[in-house]
Amino acid sequence: MDNMRLARRLSTTARSSRLSRPRTYLEKFEEKAAKHWRPEQVRSVTAGKDYALSPDKPGVPVLLRVLGFLDKEARMAPNALHKYKQVNAIFASVESALADTLQRPATRAAPLRMLELAAGQSSLSLLFAFASRHRWKLPAHIVAVDRDPKRVALGAERASMLGLHDAVRYRHSTIEELGPWRDEYLRLFPPASEAGAPRSSRALRPHVALALHACDTATDHALGAAIAARAGLVAVAPCCQAELAAKWAARKTEPAAHGFALVHRNPHLRHETAAHITDALRVALLRTQGYSVQASDFVSTEHARKNRLIVATRGSSSAQQRDAAWSEYDQLVASTGGEGILLERLLRRDPGYDEQGGIN
Repeated sequence: MDNMRLARRLSTTARSSRLSRPRTYLEKFEEKAAKHWRPEQVRSVTAGKDYALSPDKPGVPVLLRVLGFLDKEARMAPNALHKYKQVNAIFASVESALADTLQRPATRAAPLRMLELAAGQSSLSLLFAFASRHRWKLPAHIVAVDRDPKRVALGAERASMLGLHDAVRYRHSTIEELGPWRDEYLRLFPPASEAGAPRSSRALRPHVALALHACDTATDHALGAAIAARAGLVAVAPCCQAELAAKWAARKTEPAAHGFALVHRNPHLRHETAAHITDALRVALLRTQGYSVQASDFVSTEHARKNRLIVATRGSSSAQQRDAAWSEYDQLVASTGGEGILLERLLRRDPGYDEQGGIN
């Protein structure tokens, strides 16, 4: 059963159960999952780790079924296991980075605000909405953005199935066409603008901005949007990075005026090296905006070839530190052939970025 057929079935079941309250499809599925996911079965997918999405935890099997990780018999296919490992690893990294924020009284007194860019079918948005409600005991306001209307519709249907429609709202848009974060947020969550709710841009900034496998320069647009919104935490897993490699390829016939020309002329080295340099340049640019940044492999290459996760936490940095980050960026560009990346152009061309980094 594909996602759209499952969505229709669950939607129909949900409507009928309001009247007759029979054992619903999802209730039956919970029972089936409980029988299947014995300790040895759980270990086969978690390797003994305490996954937030462990299929033996309350409510999780239904979440995994709706997100497409489990089949109708509550089993997990090998191809689903790869994505399952990825989202658990990303969740663990973000939860760890959010630990202090989640304990602050100000956070617990208002919804946790999140932004997912290039959201696709919004698996991360729904996972974090579920975790916020059941694991952290916090209300959540999550904005999921995608340019594909079919994916947006499917995501909204999934949110409704899971009872998370009040926590996850959808925006059909490219990242480039999004308006200012505050405007987008208050349009989708109007109660947040009512009397007594915080009204300033500072008070409404997203706690987290996410982008999982946004292709090529879509990751740069996602980072630009996260910086513009002044997200407290930014986590991106880049994918299919072609911009810098294409620029290098265009220069491969030029005389060897620098030490990186050999890389420019070799297609395999050019592609692989450009991906690493692109991410290094992104790290430097995030630091120019006042973020502390870590880049790491978040899952084994067995489960994803594109397995780098960049996690940036907004902090206080001096003008000297930000200037030093710009110098590092410029030096790396110069030493690899003089070509920069889109994120640099987004940051340099926008006069709204102030001396603290980000857009007012």
